[in-house]
Amino acid sequence: AISFVNNEIDISEFALATNTQSIKINGKYSKTSDDLLTIIFKNIEISQINTFVSNFQYDINGHLDGRVEASHFNQKIPNLLANINLTDLNFDGKRIGDIEFISKWDTIKKGIKTELVLKDIGTQGARIPLKANGYIYPTGKENLDLNINLSNLNLSVIEPMMAGFVSNVGGYAQGNISVYGSFAAPQIKGDIDLIRTRLKINYTNVAYSLTTKIKIYPDEIRIDTLVINDPDAKNANGYFIMKHNNFSDITMDTRLSFDHFLAVNAPQGQNEYFYGKGLISGAVRVHGPINSLKIDGNVNTESGTRLYIPISFSSVVVQSDFIHFVNPHDTIADTLQLRARPQLTSGKTTISMNLRVSPSPDTELNIEFDPRMGDKIMVKANGDIQVTMDADGNLNLLGDVTIVDGYYNLTMQNTINKKFNIDPGSVIKWRGNVLNGEMDIIARNNIRTSLYSLVGHLDSSEVYKQKYLVSVLLHITGNFMSPDIKFDIELPEADEDTKNLVKNVLRTDQDVMQQVFALLLFNSFISPAGMRGLDIGSGIGNTSLEMLSNQFSNWLSQITGDVNVGIIYSPTETQLSLSTQLLDGKLQISSNIGVNNYNNGSSQSSSNFVGDFDISYRFNNNLKLRLFNKTNPYDQLIYYGPYTQGIGISYNYSFDRIKDMWVNSNKNDSIKKDKKNKK
Repeated sequence: AISFVNNEIDISEFALATNTQSIKINGKYSKTSDDLLTIIFKNIEISQINTFVSNFQYDINGHLDGRVEASHFNQKIPNLLANINLTDLNFDGKRIGDIEFISKWDTIKKGIKTELVLKDIGTQGARIPLKANGYIYPTGKENLDLNINLSNLNLSVIEPMMAGFVSNVGGYAQGNISVYGSFAAPQIKGDIDLIRTRLKINYTNVAYSLTTKIKIYPDEIRIDTLVINDPDAKNANGYFIMKHNNFSDITMDTRLSFDHFLAVNAPQGQNEYFYGKGLISGAVRVHGPINSLKIDGNVNTESGTRLYIPISFSSVVVQSDFIHFVNPHDTIADTLQLRARPQLTSGKTTISMNLRVSPSPDTELNIEFDPRMGDKIMVKANGDIQVTMDADGNLNLLGDVTIVDGYYNLTMQNTINKKFNIDPGSVIKWRGNVLNGEMDIIARNNIRTSLYSLVGHLDSSEVYKQKYLVSVLLHITGNFMSPDIKFDIELPEADEDTKNLVKNVLRTDQDVMQQVFALLLFNSFISPAGMRGLDIGSGIGNTSLEMLSNQFSNWLSQITGDVNVGIIYSPTETQLSLSTQLLDGKLQISSNIGVNNYNNGSSQSSSNFVGDFDISYRFNNNLKLRLFNKTNPYDQLIYYGPYTQGIGISYNYSFDRIKDMWVNSNKNDSIKKDKKNKK
């Protein structure tokens, strides 16, 4: 029975019970008398809290047994006599153990003597990772006098509170913490050692480990020496400071410096903006109020960095009227449809970022248009990029990168699949959103083919029946989302008379586009309008074989990791190409070995064999050694053999004024002399 009399509640033998659980309440709730209110718990399933508390974010499981006696309800905290046991306690699937809580009234100290023990019973017996004891004083200004002892407390129990940001939390904590002061402004002081601590940053998919000491003061939490280890045992060194006013008005200041540190290892599809692997050197600082953090720093990417930016779109290719794919027009135009992307958000906390990123020449950036077909741009570049993110989570880039190496795989309507090597000096610019970069790229696809079909009606000399090196130039300008694509044809190794002869045939843009598509589709020129005699069926068969070869090469490169493998097979040539980087990108090797299958009117000669290779070793950012062998084109007046070999050393040095070169040189000599004297 429950009765209400003069602001008092009198409860007599009240019970809530099932077959296995029960809560019994007996006694009086009164602010004027010393009467007891007794509550008895038996086998209560703690998971039921999720039913009664709608906004509770965590899944707690276990069983509650015990007895609580309370009196003096006129105090801030009533006098409590308690003996409570929580068994098989789990927090969001993480086992915590068994908790025993005991409290009783101390008449001498006029306070509640409390003791809490966390027991973890395993196969090797019981251990006590957490023990807290002390006094709670319901009246007066000093209400708390507690001591907390940690002994190899498993840190995985805190993972649910950090879900969404980190995962795979592990390690142990040990130390002592004192809690004292008033209920309104509790003070905390102590030291905690983190042992074999590990966690994974979900956004970058990198797991880190650390062992350090946390110092706790009433208004500050700090780590004076912070060392974070990545999976490759590279370190980030720095400090961490968090200041607060009774755990409100929290501000943070942390700084990390690192060298060849793994910052990103995200698989494809983890987020909408990028994936790949990123190694960095430099320094980063995170500071400001906890609800408005700022990230500043200078970062250099290192060898081994390979990042991908997926540009998801559908493309409709429209080209000249002699090949019918979609709509007949004189030029190529791409219509791109970008699907909506979610913005970066950070809940109640806003994060603004201002990073200066300088990519190294060995950093590989891939812009993917259609990864299934291998349609992408891969570049290695120099430059400086400012990475910013505002409080709304909008990620922006500002800066230019100059390409030193790279290629573009061009695919069209499952018919053309060609690799265009990008000329050094091409540029990618960002002036805002990461997906709205501007390109100014010149790339070329080299083909060895006869000029006779093109110029034979003007000059029928036998020399034009030999194979010349022909470059199909691809000039890409404009935005990532809607690039402007233009083509041209170049003969890099031909003499001026031959170049002028070709120009006389390719007088208009339409003439150029017809021959570009002939070269891309059939690996040969076609006769000009009105004089065609090309076997189109044979040409389509050749390009189908080459397209399959290119797709197979793209697949091989994906499964061989750092080694790029290429296979070209057609009735006119068979080639195997290999390229890789070794010794952290210092040693670069590329080769192209094969046989040209055409007949030159005589027996197979050594000139039909292709044995090109290019080896370079970078001693540092300035000094480079190169060794090469390349196949010569057919021109007996210029070349005296089938191959050209060479070896060279290059030294690159940048300066703004001529006198700076001598000043810096003298300065370096002085530094070397000082080091020698110190030794």
